[in-house]
Formats: sequence, structure tokens, C-alpha cells
Amino acid sequence: MARPRTLDEFETHDLLKAVDDLDSIRGILADGPNLEPPQVRIDLMKLHELAMRVCNEGEGDTSEVVELAIDIEDQLEEIRDASDRIIQVLWGITEAETEEDETDEEDDDLDDDW
Repeated sequence: MARPRTLDEFETHDLLKAVDDLDSIRGILADGPNLEPPQVRIDLMKLHELAMRVCNEGEGDTSEVVELAIDIEDQLEEIRDASDRIIQVLWGITEAETEEDETDEEDDDLDDDW
């Protein structure tokens, strides 16, 4: 996706794609029923419990720790990837606006010279 140089060049449909990206991770981050924490938080707490048993107490199944860590990592990578795409869309607006401001300032400087 090419970055617009001005807001007039910004493709507003990209914002709808950003909403889709956000929707794609809502299930990972959403609170459960009755304001229960998101599953990814529950999984992290379970990973801590399993790791404590394996690392500190020498008990438990290391493969279970690794499998859960991989599952959590996959979820967090999905969040990161969606967040990166959303940020790219937002940069299209903020950078175009910044360039427009700089162009306006340069034009004002030129007007002052005359």
C-alpha cells in the first residue's frame, strides 16, 4: 500500500480494512461473559502455573508448557500483525497531514519572502 502524500490521496476504504483487522482479534482480547478476563490472560496464568511446577518444583509435563506457550505466542502474533496493519493505515493519515502542514509552512515562508 503506497502512502498518500496528501489527505486528498488517502484511500478511506483502508480504514474499513483496519476495522476488519481489529474485529479479527476481538475474540482474543474480549472479556468473557460476566466480565471474565480474556482467554489469553487465563492461558498466561495457566502457563505460569505449569511453568512453576516444571521449573521450580521439577514436576509436570514440559511438553504441555511448550504447547501452551506456542498457542499463546500464535495468538499474540495475530494481535501484533493486525495491530501493525492498523498502524500502517493510521500512518497514512498522520504522515499525509504532516506533509501537508510542512508544505503549507513552506508556502507561507515563500509568501513572506515576497
